Amino acid sequence: MLPFAAGIIFGAGSAPKLMLKVAPHWITAIGGLLGTAGALWIAWAISQHGGWPYIAPGFLVVALGFGFGVMALTHAAVYRVEPDKAGIASALLNSAQQIGVALGLAVLAGVAATVTAGSNDSGPQVLATGHSTALVVGAGVLLAAKLVGAAHAQPEGERRRSCCRSPCPDVTRQGLTARSRAAVSARR
Repeated sequence: MLPFAAGIIFGAGSAPKLMLKVAPHWITAIGGLLGTAGALWIAWAISQHGGWPYIAPGFLVVALGFGFGVMALTHAAVYRVEPDKAGIASALLNSAQQIGVALGLAVLAGVAATVTAGSNDSGPQVLATGHSTALVVGAGVLLAAKLVGAAHAQPEGERRRSCCRSPCPDVTRQGLTARSRAAVSARR
């Protein structure tokens, strides 16, 4: 699973730098498209080849997309939240992620089990067919979520102060601005 770990590290490490240049919804969209492409790659590799060298690049691409998406969605969930409500926002984000993963895994495992059980054949190829079908369904759900998100993204002219073209007003490359540090100190 080394490609997956490398993809998460690179995606999560580069997403904040990219969010200083483009809007977070673009980073989320890129992450979703990468995740979709990676899932389709893995589905293809499992059904055609099944070997680790064919599957590993798909894991890298999925993880890169997840790294981008997690950072941008975390930013969207806690940006502009009052400091005394930041813990609640973070808890809601964590709960939504946990519930989403649990539901997604249950649905995709059900799809794989249904396809596998519905086959008259036996052997490892039947399992591969079930898993690749589940991955295609997962890629479709991920793509649909990205399309819904893109349809509801705020147009650039309506966005209030955003991190799309310049650094966030309260964060610089060195950390919090003097105004933010003063606000944090005053709350203590």
